[in-house]
Amino acid sequence: MKLKILLLIIVLLSISCTNQKTTDNKLKNSIIEIYVPKNRIKSKMGIDLPKEIKTTRRPFSEFDSIGIEQTRYDTINKRRIFTGEFESNELDLREFPLIKDSEIIGFDFNTNELILTQSGAKKIYEQPSDWWWSIQFIITANRTPILNGYFFNSLSSSYVDAYQIEYTNYNDNVKNRKGEHRFIIRNKAIIDGLEKYNQLPDLRSNKLFFYAFENRPKRNLE
Repeated sequence: MKLKILLLIIVLLSISCTNQKTTDNKLKNSIIEIYVPKNRIKSKMGIDLPKEIKTTRRPFSEFDSIGIEQTRYDTINKRRIFTGEFESNELDLREFPLIKDSEIIGFDFNTNELILTQSGAKKIYEQPSDWWWSIQFIITANRTPILNGYFFNSLSSSYVDAYQIEYTNYNDNVKNRKGEHRFIIRNKAIIDGLEKYNQLPDLRSNKLFFYAFENRPKRNLE
């Protein structure tokens, strides 16, 4: 019996090592890109918006066509979820990325900042300012999704219940500045207090994200 258990442990360890090597090889020298999905992806959070909420709350005609179809509902906190966590795969990607590998300088894991060239940053600053529906993004390594979230305009009226690349596009001096541009990646919304909003996620714990950036050849400014 003990021998069988020992053999089982050896087999499981072997499978684990093989899977890790496969992942390592797949993400080594990664081409990292940022995509906007072909279609908005429905959040996995909460439940479909209940019928009574649809009819008693603010008319959805004031929003866009995403409206009822994409809004989720948090039954615990009794609130609507406009921008919740979502899952993605390669089929969700458009043919070409919004931000190319050559426009991504790197990621600073000490400050949680995505570092882009001026041309890459400009594409974020030019995202439409939708006050309720922040634009979704998918960061990929060799077209494998490694982080999903939203481009979050700091002037937006909506909470983002997911990862967010925070930006402000009203300052032309910032938008047109030459050199590298840094964007903080935060997680979750301001719900239970500002102090939670200011806590940055440890993206080292996202093994795919960490490995892709750490094992990628360094990029230089344009």
